[in-house]
Amino acid sequence: MREALAAWTLRRRWQRLGLWLVLLMAIGLLWLLTWRILGVLEMRNMQAMHGVLARGLSDLAAERLAAGQPLPEAWLRGNPFQLLRWLPDDYCGSLPPPGQRRAGCWYYLAERGWLAYQARYADRRAPAADGLYLWQLRRLPEKMQTASQRDDGLAFELQSVRNDGFPSSAR
Repeated sequence: MREALAAWTLRRRWQRLGLWLVLLMAIGLLWLLTWRILGVLEMRNMQAMHGVLARGLSDLAAERLAAGQPLPEAWLRGNPFQLLRWLPDDYCGSLPPPGQRRAGCWYYLAERGWLAYQARYADRRAPAADGLYLWQLRRLPEKMQTASQRDDGLAFELQSVRNDGFPSSAR
């Protein structure tokens, strides 16, 4: 009788251990899936903000040109948020060094005219492994402009800048 009770107890312990392992794996899988979903949502939010900025800058340029005010060259190096006179809640000012950046914030680097976003849910497979995405307002090349764009100066875009670990301590 004791042997049967001992075997039943041992079998029951292994079942509980197996249940705990399955539960632990399910929690890990759920955590990974949640992290991935949050990363996708953040990327979509970032792309939407990029689109809003690009459209707002185009509208601003069209308004200036309709009023007979040409776009100054310095306009291409200006902070897009300040040009539009609109600061979102997640705009955090000038780009600080890597250890001082807040996740989920938009920054502006005035020295280079770069708009930056520090991702909160960075994916190591993403183009910016450190989670810093960069853009710069640039004129389109002459060969990509239509005849009307050459005349009125509307040929620009908010173009992605390659992030090779910028800024690093070596630079």
